[in-house]
Amino acid sequence: MSFNTYGKKSTAYGGNTPVWLGKGDTIPAGGTLIDQYVVEGALYPAGTPVHLSGMGGDLIPLEVFELQSDLSTADTSIVISVGNLGSAPDVSIAYGILPASGTIITTASDVSSVTGPDVSGNYNLAFSAGAFGAASDGDYLVFAVSTGSNQSMLAPVNGLLWNDIYIETGMTSATATGAVRDSGQVLVDRIPTVPASIQALLPKITFIKEE
Repeated sequence: MSFNTYGKKSTAYGGNTPVWLGKGDTIPAGGTLIDQYVVEGALYPAGTPVHLSGMGGDLIPLEVFELQSDLSTADTSIVISVGNLGSAPDVSIAYGILPASGTIITTASDVSSVTGPDVSGNYNLAFSAGAFGAASDGDYLVFAVSTGSNQSMLAPVNGLLWNDIYIETGMTSATATGAVRDSGQVLVDRIPTVPASIQALLPKITFIKEE
């Protein structure tokens, strides 16, 4: 009973899709999502690649945006897909091409505008010529800590979320925490995109494809 109203209420939260096989190790204490990712209605599913700054530290999901065409140093725009977390690109963030190895971006830059989505659900980013160097269709843009040369990725991945993090609509002043695994077996087709160069940063996790 609430305020003289009688009845019943139900809320649908969706299903739980298992992504982990067998046992694995979680990093002690887990972490807390940084403020920019604490958004009403946001869902970060189990298996999301993340950076955990330390025991009980900041937790930052990795967002990747796949290039839909080749990029030359003369280009001033590029078409990218929606992010692996379902997010749209944002002009307030510095971007860089995902490093082939390691976590240092050769050149990170701002973008001047974002348009979209188009009929295919893709976005167009505008920027200064040569801002990112050259890249190929199928490469990824990621967030950088800042603009300039030899910048760190915002989320140099060191684990995957063990369970879902869901921030319920209507939640205010929320704090969201998560546990992180750095070993085990994960069904890669059931989790947000983890590019090969990021998988290489997680040598104790086996990424299993479902045939």
